[in-house]
Amino acid sequence: AIKTGHDARLDELLSTIPGMTTFWLISFLWGWLVISPQTMLAGSAVNVPLGIWGKAAAAIAVTGILIETAADLSKWSFKSNPANKGLFCNVGVWKWSQHPNYAGNLMIWYGVTGLCLPAVLHGSAGMVLGRKLVSALVGPAFLTLLFNGQARGFIADAVEAAEARYGSVAGYKDYVTNTGLIFPWDK
Repeated sequence: AIKTGHDARLDELLSTIPGMTTFWLISFLWGWLVISPQTMLAGSAVNVPLGIWGKAAAAIAVTGILIETAADLSKWSFKSNPANKGLFCNVGVWKWSQHPNYAGNLMIWYGVTGLCLPAVLHGSAGMVLGRKLVSALVGPAFLTLLFNGQARGFIADAVEAAEARYGSVAGYKDYVTNTGLIFPWDK
């Protein structure tokens, strides 16, 4: 999108008022849901030590950032090479996952949510605990559903578009069959 100045996947959607409205409403919902644990934490005066849980959550979030960065750099480098024109990216983290950027993003937000949970849930019990837990997890759950829906072709036509673009490229069908969809074990 940076090189072309637009995202061809969104051209049709953004060409109509209902399409633009849908896009921006979903974007708003996405942002609002994803920041729910941080919003809840901001409203909490509780200071809970990081502990082993927090360190594990931080490690997951940092690993997610590294994976998403590696995915972006690998794809940028691959697409910048004129010899790869018309080919699909299967180098770097893309050799283990068809959507490593989704994997990294999920790890970031589950990690961030994990960092927030101890303080958000501190002192809660029963129904209050359950409501807070569900409220905190709704963002990462939404992203999980969204990314799985996109990767599996239930949302948008990403699978069809990739098949149309790369279906005749040598090795593509094997890549799709043998490479994890989001995480390496997710085939």
